[in-house]
Amino acid sequence: MYKPVKTSGMMIRQDWLEKVGGFDGELRQSHDVDLVLRLALMGCAAAWWRRVAVGYRRYQGNTTRNTQTQAKCLLKVLDKFFSHKDLPEPIQQIESQVCYHTLVWIAWYQYDQGCYGEMAQFLKRSLEYTPYYKVETISDWVEQFKKFSVQNRLSLDICLLTDLPEWQQLIFKIRAI
Repeated sequence: MYKPVKTSGMMIRQDWLEKVGGFDGELRQSHDVDLVLRLALMGCAAAWWRRVAVGYRRYQGNTTRNTQTQAKCLLKVLDKFFSHKDLPEPIQQIESQVCYHTLVWIAWYQYDQGCYGEMAQFLKRSLEYTPYYKVETISDWVEQFKKFSVQNRLSLDICLLTDLPEWQQLIFKIRAI
């Protein structure tokens, strides 16, 4: 899930934070995504300032490096958001698309961190939501992995990816279905 907005770069009126109940203390990560989604759902207006206002430094101790917690919390946020009974119809209609792309992003993140078994599990889960045929889905995974790598100023070693036993087992299972 690509987040063009970081809460550290947002200005939110206190009354809006009080209306939505602030950050969800049960979420170890992705609490910022949850907050922004709840604000948007309640109608909080937002405007873009098209300048870089905040720098985000990545280092080994970042909580976002805990890929398992990151994935668990992000999926919890999506489940929580899409379980709202009062979601507008256009948002309800994109649930499957959002879930598919989020699961593929999580899979890429697992790959990037060397968690190949988890990568394969999330890609397999994305099959529940894919709008594509099997072969198209596999091709889309590769394209998305390339895109996420470029966005993070990394290069994707396609041979490393496709030579992984976890990747090969997943592809074999998909072809057998």
